[in-house]
Amino acid sequence: MSNPVRLILKKVKTDSNGQLIEAGYKTIDIDNEELESLLFESSPHIFGKYQVVGAELLNESGLYESHAERQKDF
Repeated sequence: MSNPVRLILKKVKTDSNGQLIEAGYKTIDIDNEELESLLFESSPHIFGKYQVVGAELLNESGLYESHAERQKDF
């Protein structure tokens, strides 16, 4: 990997009252030059530094459709 970026995902399970049942973590390494360049700053005290604040699926409805198609094959 020439442009390594590590993402740490957190999955939280709660009960119907919002009380924490458990939390799980998953670590994923990706190779993305643009993301690496945005997260790296040689002088963060002068220029500031980007941090990851969230993530979202851009095609969630498409994923539901492909998941439904895979379920039909079983």
